[in-house]
Amino acid sequence: MATVLGIDPGSSACGVAVVSDGVVVWSDTWNLDKLRESDIIARLEDIPMTITHVGIEKQPVGKSAVWAEKTLRRCLVFANIWLKPTMAYPQTWRSGLGLKTRGERATLKQASIDFVLQKYGLRCANNDEAEAICIATFVAESHSHSY
Repeated sequence: MATVLGIDPGSSACGVAVVSDGVVVWSDTWNLDKLRESDIIARLEDIPMTITHVGIEKQPVGKSAVWAEKTLRRCLVFANIWLKPTMAYPQTWRSGLGLKTRGERATLKQASIDFVLQKYGLRCANNDEAEAICIATFVAESHSHSY
């Protein structure tokens, strides 16, 4: 089975999560305004399992969000996670999980929190963490169907 690192990069907050064999084994939210690249690399290296796949939400707009995405991709390499990430647009992973793809931003974010609560029984600290779990779940389910 897949052990997937899901990343939801944002302009200041970044949700990160690991889903393995249908279980959320680790999740967190990082404040990118307060972390240097070396801090991000150290945190990636501290993930307590071997990652088999990486999923990153593709950032369609916004300079700072695109910067975060590129920075995180570079940090993966320096953390010796030599995997080509699956880049998933929000509409793609939401639709793949059966969530609404259009609507008010707050409604879409809440749908991610609700999905994680229903599927895993977890209450997320925020929507960034929930979306990282959703992205990891989407990538894990996509890879389980391709074998």
